Amino acid sequence: MLQTWRLILTFSVLVLGVSCSPRNPIQPCADLLDAKSYDEAVNVCAAIFDETGNADAAAGAARANFALGKADDVRVWHERLLKTPKAGIGWALLGRLHYQQGEAGEAVAAFENALPHLQLDKDHGEAARTLYFLFYITWDQGRYREALAYSHAAAEAAAQAGDTAMEATALGGVFTIHYELGDLEGAQQAAEAAREKRGKEKLAYSHSFLGTLLLDQQRPVLARDALNKVLEHATGDEDRRFYRSTYLNLVRAHLDLGDVERAADDLANAWEYAEPEEKEQSALLSFQAQIEQRQGRYDEAAATLRRALAQDPHNDWLVDLGFQLGEAEEARGNRQAALEAYANAAATVEELRQDLGFDDFKPWLLAKRRRPFEALFRLHAAAEDVNEALAVVERAKARTFLDAFIHATAETPTPDDLAARMDFLNDLVPALSESLGESFGASPGAVTRPIPELLAALADHHVLVYFRAGETLWQIVVRNGQATPRPLTWLNTDGDASDSHASRVEDMVRRFIANPDDSASASALAKILLPPGSLPEDGARLFVAADRPLDRVPFAALRLGDRFLVEDHTIVYTPSLNALAAIGTPASEKLVSEKPVSENLIIGDPRSDLPAARREAETVAQNLGSKAWLGEDADRQALLNQSQDPLGVLHLATHSGSDAGGPWLALADGDVRGREIIAQRLAPDLAVLASCAGASRAGLGMWSSLGAAFLAAGSRHVVAALGSVEDDTAHRFVLRFYAAGGAQDAPGSLAEAQRQAIAAGEPPSTWSPFVVLGRGGNQE
Repeated sequence: MLQTWRLILTFSVLVLGVSCSPRNPIQPCADLLDAKSYDEAVNVCAAIFDETGNADAAAGAARANFALGKADDVRVWHERLLKTPKAGIGWALLGRLHYQQGEAGEAVAAFENALPHLQLDKDHGEAARTLYFLFYITWDQGRYREALAYSHAAAEAAAQAGDTAMEATALGGVFTIHYELGDLEGAQQAAEAAREKRGKEKLAYSHSFLGTLLLDQQRPVLARDALNKVLEHATGDEDRRFYRSTYLNLVRAHLDLGDVERAADDLANAWEYAEPEEKEQSALLSFQAQIEQRQGRYDEAAATLRRALAQDPHNDWLVDLGFQLGEAEEARGNRQAALEAYANAAATVEELRQDLGFDDFKPWLLAKRRRPFEALFRLHAAAEDVNEALAVVERAKARTFLDAFIHATAETPTPDDLAARMDFLNDLVPALSESLGESFGASPGAVTRPIPELLAALADHHVLVYFRAGETLWQIVVRNGQATPRPLTWLNTDGDASDSHASRVEDMVRRFIANPDDSASASALAKILLPPGSLPEDGARLFVAADRPLDRVPFAALRLGDRFLVEDHTIVYTPSLNALAAIGTPASEKLVSEKPVSENLIIGDPRSDLPAARREAETVAQNLGSKAWLGEDADRQALLNQSQDPLGVLHLATHSGSDAGGPWLALADGDVRGREIIAQRLAPDLAVLASCAGASRAGLGMWSSLGAAFLAAGSRHVVAALGSVEDDTAHRFVLRFYAAGGAQDAPGSLAEAQRQAIAAGEPPSTWSPFVVLGRGGNQE
């Protein structure tokens, strides 16, 4: 939240606005410009131009007029420069003039006109400054892809000009884009490159970049060292806000290290640089309250936070301040006041979701904004306010798909990957909103149904909802129109039950996923996740709405005694109760209600490198009485054209994967991205992804997968794999699935195929990765 980098970049732009070093100057004109004697320079430079026609003198006169703020004269000299080899300078100064006057569109047009002239004149220095202006404007407008390209180009032009200071400034822009998009690795590389280019007088800014970055990487020791170097290298000419932000970052570092005394000292220094404007004090009061809470002064902390909230802070601060106030009131024993504070913070998060910004694309910010929901749930659950607790869970899960995709694309090691991630997320949000509507529970401002109505709609379903609140995992059993929450427990070394520690469960999940054939791991995890009373009777269908880290667990392979869970229950995964209730009718029937389901679509081996996939597609097509689209016929058109007609079964036997641009599916003439599937509403009643990890990405959950994209688009059921499976094994299993009636009852047929595999003595690693994502219907 401490936007030190924004202050630095703003300062850089203002300095660039009065840059006045002409190329190949006429000496008297240049001397006056260097001395900042602009009144004299106007006349001397103009006289030299009138006498000699020297274009550098004309550029000098234009620069002097710009420095004096004489807009009309700048425009006159702009027209004169257009007839000289220095036309680029004229356009660049006109762009700066428009920028100063708040005319961003006109400024961008002028700067873009300047660039070809500057490049022709080989004026790399002025080109670098112009490109930096373009970076700054597009960054400020949230056009991050363009801003990233401009900042890189500005750094390259500055390097050609030998202007290391300008190069460092441009690299600061590169840092900013990577940081704001959540790419901490790319941000660190840019910050280190900028530090190498800066002179000693600018080292304070470089260390500031690194300190901010290290704090968000949760490396407080290194962050503290970097921030101390900020103060060591500061020249005294920096903006007051620069010092205030530095001290506040030091407060944060020392609080993370548990050094409350030093944090208090740093906060006192930060107050010395406070501005009188009330809104500027939100951060100061927030950290003051944190220190007071650490010191056990809860009454004072609550008063400080209420003072901060009364100052009408920005929404981002409202979330933090509201959450802190809830903690303070809890510590004071004021449950109702704590509930109100947490509820206000959660409502602010939901308000921020209505207007999605790139800050939402930082994975660590997602976790931070979830805290008020977890605290609300914990208080309601402890008071046995079941419906209120469940409502909070559904609100927290309202953006399951979007949040999962953000997590899945967080690793962006190269500029190309970062650009792909920007494209993906820019396209994903409107695609989800338009395709699903707010009732589905996946759009940025998703609306959830009232809990009594939701429970009534799911009265014939048995659902296990898992929710992580702090370090405790909770299970909510939904059945017969009722919900029962409880914390998951285990037996400690003394044989006593204690609340599950989420991070320890996460370790167990990792071990189980790494080796699902280990019966001890499968049994140990089952004891925690499936305590007595969790499961339906008589082998009824089981729906699982799993929270991280459980959304990668193949529940089918969990062991209860000597039996696998799937031997007694058919399992379907769903993102939330709202999603389960909302996908009540196949999307194809919603979109084309007057048409019956059309032919099935079978696609296999589109790049002629998967012979087993080709045989599989041919067999499936024969069994379903459909045509198989193979080789070069299995192209994008064959798939995407089907979005206009309702499909029964879509079977895909091809390569698939996921990268910074999201999940993808390989076809003969290119890849189809998950965002295209959602945007095109490609929603067969059943999608079968006979490819590796169609339901998950390594290390990530199922709701960011290719299979999730089909479910988000409106498919009723999706069959896919959570991880890698050998081709021959997958081929055999898929055919067993269809033979069991997969086209008519996907969940039941998948369970039957897994039971057959168990009866044949096949290990869980060969059949447990296959899962069904989707909705229910009548209980079979």
